[in-house]
Amino acid sequence: MPAVKPYDEHKVGEVAKTNYEVLETLFDLDDPPAGKALRQQLFDQTSEASLRAVLNTAPWKIVVPDDVRLMVVDIENARTLTFRPASKKPGEPDIDPSEKFYALVLPPVPLNRKTADPSRKDYKEAQAWAEAWYHATTDGHGM
Repeated sequence: MPAVKPYDEHKVGEVAKTNYEVLETLFDLDDPPAGKALRQQLFDQTSEASLRAVLNTAPWKIVVPDDVRLMVVDIENARTLTFRPASKKPGEPDIDPSEKFYALVLPPVPLNRKTADPSRKDYKEAQAWAEAWYHATTDGHGM
């Protein structure tokens, strides 16, 4: 079973805009502590149900069906989050590739490009829009 992602061809623009709003915070364009707090909010969840509830609310607005397993990959902090169901035996992966799953990939804050703006806000904003559109139109993972 491949990775799954909610998709509606009639809502790509709306999803891109929502993705941009999340990425704007993750990339610390307006409030530096907000990006770290938003990332940590996901990693503070203690179950797939609580993670699903967070993803379903603003600013994320990502609805993941109950039969889809969840995984979060935070590139910025080199960490992953999955939940191990009680039904899994020792040695089995938390999420088996044969299960339907959704991987939320949190990209790192863009830092390395020099731009006319010393704060590089222009570059971060361009990257946020590029990421937002990419993840609104690409299958298999989000953000």
